[in-house]
Amino acid sequence: MSSRTPLDIPELLGNCLISLADHPGTLLACSLVARSWVDTTQSLLFRAPHRTAHTFSYSDDAVLCFCDALNCSYRLIRHVRELSIIESEIQVSTLQMLCSIPFTRLEILSVAANDPPQLAGICRPLLALPSLQTLNLTTGSRFAPCLHFLTLCPSIQHLRLLYDGPDDEPPTLPLQAHPIRLKSLSLNFLHHTDYVRPQSLHPTAFPLVDLSNLKALEIVEEKYIDWQTLSLATRQSIKFYDVHLWDSPGINLSLFPNLSVLRIVGTGETWSPIISTLRTLSDTEPPRQSIQTLVLNVQSMDMQFERDNCAPLDRLLCSATLSRAGIQFEMDSEWNNNALEESLRKAFLAVVAQKRFQIVSRSWAMRQSWRKDVIDSL
Repeated sequence: MSSRTPLDIPELLGNCLISLADHPGTLLACSLVARSWVDTTQSLLFRAPHRTAHTFSYSDDAVLCFCDALNCSYRLIRHVRELSIIESEIQVSTLQMLCSIPFTRLEILSVAANDPPQLAGICRPLLALPSLQTLNLTTGSRFAPCLHFLTLCPSIQHLRLLYDGPDDEPPTLPLQAHPIRLKSLSLNFLHHTDYVRPQSLHPTAFPLVDLSNLKALEIVEEKYIDWQTLSLATRQSIKFYDVHLWDSPGINLSLFPNLSVLRIVGTGETWSPIISTLRTLSDTEPPRQSIQTLVLNVQSMDMQFERDNCAPLDRLLCSATLSRAGIQFEMDSEWNNNALEESLRKAFLAVVAQKRFQIVSRSWAMRQSWRKDVIDSL
């Protein structure tokens, strides 16, 4: 009778292989161990090829090899759930070959476009996939032309836009009979230096998207947002707000009456922007208590976490408006945070005493996974 090991249990084997997702070399070796290991290892290797093959996004030859592998073994195509395309690094003929492959289960498409109208035409087969749920767009020249993509992807629910260029005139786009109904919207203005006009900032300026059911909003570089361009219905529907308060005096949370999850990334040497933001929760009559989870990312804070500095925020976190919220202090898992964790525990004595104090360490990938789980739960 042959001896059995814990790895003979499919659930345990699957968990062990998933833990190796960031180690493609080890996964490749595991795929050669046993026939029963092949399907799981291949699904992890081909799920997001630009992550497991670090040259995929930047090498035309690597993309050609990837296309050849899929064309030689069509059963691998079903494992591909995420693709990343950088237009400047891949030849047009290679892009056309990649986009002609029938990715029937593709869920996430990330595109960095120098010429958005041209690339949108090449990517048309991918954008039209019913399985596509998330579109991440980055443009190195103009922002508004990226909206050309939105006319070609009717099934997406999650849109992320990186604004890395001047504020150009909005393009003339065809009307859509059925606007895209978004569940989450992410806007990144980190490289922008001037205030953004609402026509370029919000796709609501065009009848291309429907934000009436928007559940999650992420803003990087908040100070460039004119909140009045978001309708009251949209502000009322948002339940998860992820904001980076860089060079910002704070935001008015009373505009979002149904928030349940709030994540704030702060910078600088004081808590002032975060304190002024949280105080706006008391600006409604009666004061709201809807926030269930408050996440404060402290990794980028340039300050000493001492009791004198943190006492005002500690008292505010224990006020009536935040009495029901779980408080998470978020750090980067790549750093050794033992000393920082100890400093925070000593600085936020009131939150610790209420047993609402929690330290969480998340890598970039873990934050994206956590964000997805939150949005899916809304």
